[in-house]
Amino acid sequence: MDAAQNDQPAGVPPLACPAAPSERHGALVASLIFAPLVPLAWWVLLALAAAGLLLWYAIDSRRRLARTRWLAMLGLMTLAIAAPLALLLNPTWLERLPPPAGKPLVTILLDNSASMATPDGPRGVTRYAAGRQFALQLADDLGRRYEVRLETFAGQTSAADAQQLSAERPDGETTNLARSIREALDDDRPQGQALVLVSDGIDNVAGTAAVLASVQRSKALAAPIYTSTVGGSTAARDLDVELRSPQELAFVGQQVQVHVLLAQHGLAGARTRLKLSENGRSLESRDLVLSTKRDTEVTFDVSRKTPGLYRFEISADAAAGEVTAVNNRATLLLRVVDEPIRVLLLEGKPYWDSRFLVRTLAADPSLELVSLVRMTEDRVLEQTFGRSATGSTAPRAESWRIVHTEQGLPDTLQSLDQFQMIVLGRDTDVFLNDATVARLRKWVSATGGSLVCFRGAPESRVSQVLSPVLPVRWTPGRESRFHVRWTEAGKQLAWLSAAGEGSGDDALSQLPTLATASQRDDRKPLAVVLAAAAADGAAPGQPVITYQPFGSGRTVVVEGAGMWRWAFLAPQQQQHEQLYAALWQSLVRWLVSHAGLLPGEQRSLRPDKVCFSVNEPATATLLVSDAAARQEPPRIVLTKSDQPAAREFTPVASPDEPRMFRVVFGPLAEGRYEARIVGGAKEASGERTTFDVRRNLAERVELAARPDLMAKIAADSGGQVLRSADAGQVAQDFDAQFGRNRADRVRSETAWDRWWMLAAICLAWTTTWAVRRRGGLV
Repeated sequence: MDAAQNDQPAGVPPLACPAAPSERHGALVASLIFAPLVPLAWWVLLALAAAGLLLWYAIDSRRRLARTRWLAMLGLMTLAIAAPLALLLNPTWLERLPPPAGKPLVTILLDNSASMATPDGPRGVTRYAAGRQFALQLADDLGRRYEVRLETFAGQTSAADAQQLSAERPDGETTNLARSIREALDDDRPQGQALVLVSDGIDNVAGTAAVLASVQRSKALAAPIYTSTVGGSTAARDLDVELRSPQELAFVGQQVQVHVLLAQHGLAGARTRLKLSENGRSLESRDLVLSTKRDTEVTFDVSRKTPGLYRFEISADAAAGEVTAVNNRATLLLRVVDEPIRVLLLEGKPYWDSRFLVRTLAADPSLELVSLVRMTEDRVLEQTFGRSATGSTAPRAESWRIVHTEQGLPDTLQSLDQFQMIVLGRDTDVFLNDATVARLRKWVSATGGSLVCFRGAPESRVSQVLSPVLPVRWTPGRESRFHVRWTEAGKQLAWLSAAGEGSGDDALSQLPTLATASQRDDRKPLAVVLAAAAADGAAPGQPVITYQPFGSGRTVVVEGAGMWRWAFLAPQQQQHEQLYAALWQSLVRWLVSHAGLLPGEQRSLRPDKVCFSVNEPATATLLVSDAAARQEPPRIVLTKSDQPAAREFTPVASPDEPRMFRVVFGPLAEGRYEARIVGGAKEASGERTTFDVRRNLAERVELAARPDLMAKIAADSGGQVLRSADAGQVAQDFDAQFGRNRADRVRSETAWDRWWMLAAICLAWTTTWAVRRRGGLV
């Protein structure tokens, strides 16, 4: 019976009884143990009871049998009773088996990604050359005692030999340590295994968490990882051009600020020229001296007088000593539309906050605003601010009327689809009955509308009904005041940059405080906090501006009353007077640019990113109107700028949203691509899109070795950091490790399942019965 551990009742300890002297390693170890099948106290009671009955029977039968027959009968009965009692002790014979045949496995993983080509090794050799020498020396010395396997890795792992290592060049575009460790492990290696990882420790695919998860799997398989770090803290000289927002929305004639970030590595004080161009034609340029700070921000203004999709390129001249100039350019996609954004504002009372918000939104020429404010119990003031004609200097049209609510809700609430954004103020329950709330939820999820709750919860009943849509929940609390600060996610949006001077990251905290009488219980899993409470009466970090996606739309909560004071600042704060308008204008454009369809669009094809890597699939999203959703989805044509051939793709419908389709182009070669809807109008901004595909530059830019990560890999897996290729010391460490980790193979044999034992017990009871019968005792 092979290598099985017998089951026994909990709490019953095994009793060991060594059988014969033996060695731990060498001769096999054999021993006899007892693992009682019943608690030991119960067994003792049974044994005493059996002994008492046997004694009583012996005394009672002594006068009726001859001495010889009496002794024989007692012996047989003692054996018949003792055998089952012995079986209840579950005697088990253990015999240690020899280890499996074969040598332990040592897998040497050598990094051959592009970062290993950095020449910062001894005497100027590359990291790969130094690592290859280490790996080959170690493989040669350990090959006499272990089975050694050589493998190289970058994005994936492949087998290699000494000749291949010498001929190979480090050119892998990515480094995936997590995958390499997983693929190198053997799930069934009873002889034992270990890994030797020779790398600079740079992982730019999986991330540290995924790497350490693979290390835990290695530890579970008793496969320690020994690490050897090659390379130093070399910093690449590089200039990277990025855009805060690579896709922008604008209206005819509107100027849009393009925020460009120049990230420099080792180029402080260098000079470069930053250029804005369109279709190869230079529009504007700036001569710059790179700051000692990592990032330098530069702003360009762009505008177009006709609707359509415009592609701009921002590029920087290569600086001396740069490792690559591929990332010296970035692409901006600007969609220009001639349809106004339609906004609906609902307010339960004529608050100062809503009055200043209406004034601010009405001043934006790209908006059409409808404002509904309840003035009395049965009267609502409806104001409409139309949009002036394109290029016209005439004031925008404005009208107002009084709506009597006893005759029903305003007609405006019956057709929400005409709006791209709805703002809910306080006490809005008068406008939102059950039917309207249901339409509002569908409008957000299916139509792609943007819902903004201004000054927190719109109204208790409405808040509960709309709870799945909103990013936070509220409970009543005492009134508190707080300043506002941007979170890291909010800073990335740069909403206040259009306000000019005084619009830095700390500008919000210098504005007057806001007030709230509710507490945010929690945040939904998909919610993102853009601004939070800085201090004062509210808990630091409490959400102030929060958004979350819901279906194809978005919902935003702006917490805090008294924001009107931001638009009516004291003289000492006049440098911030543009912040209020900039905040709301940026919020509106950000929401609409991420909405399902832009004003006037029936279809919209958008790339999921403006720039893809050659290592990832290029994808796009196709959004269609309700009318277009009832037809067959159009085909998408993809062309490369330097190739005349075109490829067609069929969009795949989203299972959750019938108006949304996914287009997967797959991994593409480096270059510039244009995708368009078959049969679409070329001048329509939503009918076509462009994107770039570039090779991965992380391996050429991020060159600082990670000995800290390599040390943690070794420590967490039970291995060590190798300081040299001393095979004797490494082999000694491996022997000790394999001795600790190798699982013992044991064969166990229990007495109760031996046929001869059961036969002997049955024979003893049968013979005892026969003797007693012949003696006249039965």
